[in-house]
Amino acid sequence: MKKTSLLLLSLSTLWHIPGNAASFDCAKASSYAEHTVCSTSSLSELDDRLSTLYRQALAEHTDDAASIKKAQLSWLKNTRNKATTAAQLESAYTNRINDLYTLLGTKKENQRSVQPEASAPVAVKAGKNSDKPVARLPADEGKSNAAPNFPPRTNPVTKSCKVAMQYSPGAKDKYITGKKDDPHAIRVTDSGDSFVIHFDQYYGLGDMDSGSLGLLDKDYLNVRTESDGSTSYYLRPADATVSSYVLKSVKNNETQVKIIMYACKVAS
Repeated sequence: MKKTSLLLLSLSTLWHIPGNAASFDCAKASSYAEHTVCSTSSLSELDDRLSTLYRQALAEHTDDAASIKKAQLSWLKNTRNKATTAAQLESAYTNRINDLYTLLGTKKENQRSVQPEASAPVAVKAGKNSDKPVARLPADEGKSNAAPNFPPRTNPVTKSCKVAMQYSPGAKDKYITGKKDDPHAIRVTDSGDSFVIHFDQYYGLGDMDSGSLGLLDKDYLNVRTESDGSTSYYLRPADATVSSYVLKSVKNNETQVKIIMYACKVAS
């Protein structure tokens, strides 16, 4: 089977929930979005704030309760649960919170709309055959609080991750020929400035190495051209509070498959 290009997202620490205040039971978290909210304190706070505003909206607008519930369910299904990075989740929560503030129409002076944090450097779009991310650095890059352009090298740590797959129409058989289901877990070895996905017997892809990562907004990214002409995007968030990775394969300007590895724990 040909080696395909994939987008890999990594958030680089053990998954744990040190008292984060999400509105739902984190012990029952099952999706990428839920695991990321539970393991990221800022997202947990946004989730808790949204839950409070949602209950307030239902209490103050009883005549519109059905439509408010419908809008909330639609947001969960079509916006929050489709997010594949912490930055996307932050944006989703921010927009929904502001929608509820608008609905309530009783915003006090000390109740400010949530605004996304200032973005880190935005990467310049890589060329077709580029295998290195190119970042545009801010003017204050020399300040001590500026985000590093490249992550530091660390000792390799191998983790076992849960897996979520997203295929383009008609692409699934290409990747799991002879197999009925996707794997329940995939191993990833993270070395800080790079990581390797171990597909083992799955998909016939063997090991896929991200190569050197560079900063892209709130994530670390590398883009590589594969031997079959496809482009692999390897990504992991720069925020080292969650352990999660994404691999995206693009060929002929069409995404073939995206593999999201989340809730990663050090392999025993």
